[in-house]
Amino acid sequence: SKELIRGVRERISVGEQSIIFLNRRGFAKQMVCEDCGFVARCPDCSAAYTYHRKMQILTCHLGGAMVSAYEKCPQCGSEKIRYSGAGTEKVENMAFAVFKDARIARMDSDSMTRPSLYEEILGKFRRGEIDILIGTQMIAKGLDFPNVTFVGVVNADMGLFLPDFRAAERTFQLLTQVAGRAGRGEHRGEVLIQTSNPFNSAITAAANHDCDTFYADELPVREELKFPPYGHVIALHFDGEDPQKIESYAAQLMERIQPYLDPETEVTEPMPAPIERIKGKFRYMATFRAGKLGRLKQVLRYETCRNQPRGLQVYLDIDPVSML
Repeated sequence: SKELIRGVRERISVGEQSIIFLNRRGFAKQMVCEDCGFVARCPDCSAAYTYHRKMQILTCHLGGAMVSAYEKCPQCGSEKIRYSGAGTEKVENMAFAVFKDARIARMDSDSMTRPSLYEEILGKFRRGEIDILIGTQMIAKGLDFPNVTFVGVVNADMGLFLPDFRAAERTFQLLTQVAGRAGRGEHRGEVLIQTSNPFNSAITAAANHDCDTFYADELPVREELKFPPYGHVIALHFDGEDPQKIESYAAQLMERIQPYLDPETEVTEPMPAPIERIKGKFRYMATFRAGKLGRLKQVLRYETCRNQPRGLQVYLDIDPVSML
């Protein structure tokens, strides 16, 4: 945005440093054919390939598969290929074009190919040999550089609407952490957050560094739905290569535990997980939510440890960190 460009240029003009944060690596989120609508997807995962321009490859960030970037659409042969969505590599390219005389570096798992590079880049940034540092959550916390007076966050609401009850909490944490990189020295810092949801509680609270307001908005929702810290969640996972086998076993297991379910327990029947497939394995999930789940936890542990069909992995996640 113009405001972000303005903020970075002002810091460069007075010899101060900036951080630009985007929590997505690569150049573009996906490859799309403009003629037939084909999207390049990983054959083993429920995810589109991410385009990495420097290496000219498409890679899956879930399973690690990679192929050479297509010059033509593999479905219809069209040359009208478009890469949509920005990653840190694209932001870096744009920064070189906009801030022509600036010294720019990028830190993400693609560019940090060996441990020594991490220390090398941070050392240069600490000595003032880099004006703009671009990166993912690798640069969001634990860094103390007094000369950083500007932080720009690109696409701040990227993880805000994921199907996970902790999505808002994670967004607030990440924004608060990266915002804390600015103004740690003598000069006042500025943080610019680019978002399509400027009135969302997680965004506004992070912008104001206001933990109390975020808690006040988030906790009543957790209490109403019996999510932690007011209740407990058990995620029961079923992973395997045969979805029909998963569905059959999951139905049998749910029938066996039915007598042990308390009336107040909220149950979501087994269904494909938000990320349905990773590395060739289909992922199903059932959830149980209530104030107390100790007895049910014991029953599930017993049932999942006995007579698991070959080719299936069944396991519990208590109060899961991620519901994806």
